[in-house]
Amino acid sequence: MKTLGIALGIFSTTLAAAALFWVIDEGSSASRARARLEGQLSELSQKMDILERELRSREVDAPEPDLPRLQPVMAEQPRPIVEAASEERAGEEAEPEESERSSRRRGRGRDLDEIVGEFASLEGEAKEDAVEELSDFARRGNEEALNLILQSLNDVNDQVREEAIEAISEMRNPELIGYLDQMTTDGSPRVREEVAQALRRMPDDQAGPILTRMLSDQNQGVVREALQALRSTEYWNAVPKILEYTRSNDPDLIVESARTLRRLGESEGVRSAVDHLAQGFTHPDPLERVNSIRNIRRIGGDHAIAYLESIIENDDNLIVRLEAQEALERMRRW
Repeated sequence: MKTLGIALGIFSTTLAAAALFWVIDEGSSASRARARLEGQLSELSQKMDILERELRSREVDAPEPDLPRLQPVMAEQPRPIVEAASEERAGEEAEPEESERSSRRRGRGRDLDEIVGEFASLEGEAKEDAVEELSDFARRGNEEALNLILQSLNDVNDQVREEAIEAISEMRNPELIGYLDQMTTDGSPRVREEVAQALRRMPDDQAGPILTRMLSDQNQGVVREALQALRSTEYWNAVPKILEYTRSNDPDLIVESARTLRRLGESEGVRSAVDHLAQGFTHPDPLERVNSIRNIRRIGGDHAIAYLESIIENDDNLIVRLEAQEALERMRRW
């Protein structure tokens, strides 16, 4: 264990010095170098945990007599970062939970006549609340409540329109999908994002064509929501349009398109997305290479693993190699 302590001490000092010289060598001022280095401290400490476990596994010194007494302390160490990341990954594909505004208003139980009587005079958040309450009645087949919700799609308030779309989504009625289709041209990107989320709850053959058209939206947030919604469908006709985003200038859209293509069984498109992101591995700035590693990790797969193994073997920057090693460990636990 004495050898381990010396090794870790030397490595910690070397790592900190290497990180400092690397940042300064990038041409930054002393204050900027210090700020960038501080931003890496938390991440470096996590990587030290990984390396400490590696060194422990390779320790060849004979166990000291008091080693058994140390075992309970070792068992209480924080969970490895890769385990926490694995749990985070497991929840990525879950359908979004009920919105905060819905859970906040649920269960008021007002009488329908009371809501209808004051509805025309309501504005803003009060009207949002009323639309949410009306959705409970509409789901039970009340036509008057449904009509007021549909009228709210034309409200001047963006959030009221969002609430009306969410109410339609909760009804899961394919006969209402035409109203969602009309809202894909709404002037508010947030409303259009809500439309994409609502279409997840509609039949694939009806929602798929609308979501595919939404991939041409000028707002990247709307495109992202449409890609995520298509991931929950089996609408294969969307594949040609999705493939266009595997060579996007937005890394996040590349990742989302690749994950959707994998769900649809389009492996060549996934490889193309990974190849495009892997171009960042030749960037002279190590931080850019780290970002490329993180994006490729989000896609996963054997092709991504091959790139990470190459980075671990060949990159000349210690931080980049550590990032690749951590990403590889995460992916192999999936």
